[in-house]
Amino acid sequence: MRTNKNHILPLGLGIPTLFALFVILVMLMLAILTYVRANSYYVSTIRQMEFTTDYYETKANLMDIYRLLEPKHLDEQLKKMKIDYTKKENLYIIEEDMNNGTALQLLFHKQNDEIVIQTCQMIDKGDENGN
Repeated sequence: MRTNKNHILPLGLGIPTLFALFVILVMLMLAILTYVRANSYYVSTIRQMEFTTDYYETKANLMDIYRLLEPKHLDEQLKKMKIDYTKKENLYIIEEDMNNGTALQLLFHKQNDEIVIQTCQMIDKGDENGN
């Protein structure tokens, strides 16, 4: 003989379980989003650090060249040191490339037996097509 017994789960057990699963899912999504955001900040910080390091190393190289120069026979010194430079009137421009498609220029001129730095500026070299 068969007995008809209804096996019904009590509602008191199902709702808290569903709520706990929902909370766990939300917390998991927040954890993933937080990780992605932190990783993005990390990559951005590393990129900025590399750019800053490259800038100061390039500037130090240009300043080392500047310190070696003497006001007399400046053109001969630059040629002897095999440094590419541009001269516009009394203004000398030494350019050194950086890793990210930019270059750093040191502009200086002779004034009363002294070499005076006018500016040190960063320029964008663009891509190979000149863009």
